[in-house]
Amino acid sequence: AATAPSGLTFAPPTRNPQSLDVVLSWTASPTAEAVSGYNVYKLVTGAWVLVGSSTTPTFTATGLAMSSHTFSVRSVNLWGESPASTSVTTPPIPSTPSGLKISVN
Repeated sequence: AATAPSGLTFAPPTRNPQSLDVVLSWTASPTAEAVSGYNVYKLVTGAWVLVGSSTTPTFTATGLAMSSHTFSVRSVNLWGESPASTSVTTPPIPSTPSGLKISVN
């Protein structure tokens, strides 16, 4: 199998009206390992769940809840998946308050 991706990081989350988008990026695996892509995992209730894949060292997770999220990436080649990269966790994002009223005196 390929070696684990390194340098996993994320850009500040983009806030949508009811959800978040997070752009993840990492250092590409060495070309000698014939990596065909990367699988992106998210920690959900204590278990790693595959949330997508990419052929480049970047991935956008969309429609996320307004909370913190932990991600990890694995390289994929003909011999299978690599060990997991070091994980990253986004900071919690407070949801937009609702029911606010503005009064002018």
